[in-house]
Amino acid sequence: MRAFITGEEFKRARLPIVYIWKRGEEWLYVGMSKCGIARIFSNGHHAINLENIQDTDTIKWISFDTVKEAQSREEYLITMFQPKYNTKLTSRRRLLQKFQDLGGAV
Repeated sequence: MRAFITGEEFKRARLPIVYIWKRGEEWLYVGMSKCGIARIFSNGHHAINLENIQDTDTIKWISFDTVKEAQSREEYLITMFQPKYNTKLTSRRRLLQKFQDLGGAV
């Protein structure tokens, strides 16, 4: 395990990020943080916590220059991969699909 980061890594870790929690190839959760990686390590995270995470799980994060860029990427990844624990957007997607199935225009 690496126990240090560079100054550049430190700075990027404090920018807006999108983080991805996976178990093997399964996408479990995608989230966005305005204040960098602190959100991932928060004791109060509703999905990523000591009860849910397994030793072989991976969490990746991508830094962005703006919150708007991070929000856009988060929504794209959730829509594309439909992670197991992203129920809020998944519910919106299901409602939109039902509306479209009933002949509604978007």
